[in-house]
Amino acid sequence: MDGVIVDLRNNGGGSLQEAISLTGLFIKEGPVVQVKNSGNYVEVDQDPDPGIYYEGSLAVLIKQIQRISV
Repeated sequence: MDGVIVDLRNNGGGSLQEAISLTGLFIKEGPVVQVKNSGNYVEVDQDPDPGIYYEGSLAVLIKQIQRISV
């Protein structure tokens, strides 16, 4: 295998915990996501697994989102 492509275009979302676990496959440690609640409290979720399961080439495809101020 020469590399991995993760295609997140048109992704409707899903389990945040699953996304954290997936991200952990590619990093040793560190923050993965920050969530700010309605009280402006920021919760930072870390990669719980110190192992790296893939160290090769990686591309992540995303769809650009345009924000419109109302």
